[in-house]
Amino acid sequence: MTKKDMVARLVKEVKLSTKDATAVVNQFIIDFKDSLSKGVGSQAKFVGIGTWKVYERKATTKKNIKTKEIMFIPAKNAIQFKAGSDVKKE
Repeated sequence: MTKKDMVARLVKEVKLSTKDATAVVNQFIIDFKDSLSKGVGSQAKFVGIGTWKVYERKATTKKNIKTKEIMFIPAKNAIQFKAGSDVKKE
């Protein structure tokens, strides 16, 4: 589902104007990003759908196969999704 699909669905199902539906979707996206941008340990939960959680991926070293050079990969934040019960059922 895309942002455009969400707006169209709100217009159809909730009877909002396209302008209002776009504003609702945009605000939802802003709030969702803000809740996850707080760093490691922050999360966003939607009961039945799932949980998005920020965790730190550890630093590691990798080897370039062609040049045999060892490269350092720094630690960084990543997002993990765990599906909720409603999603698992379907």
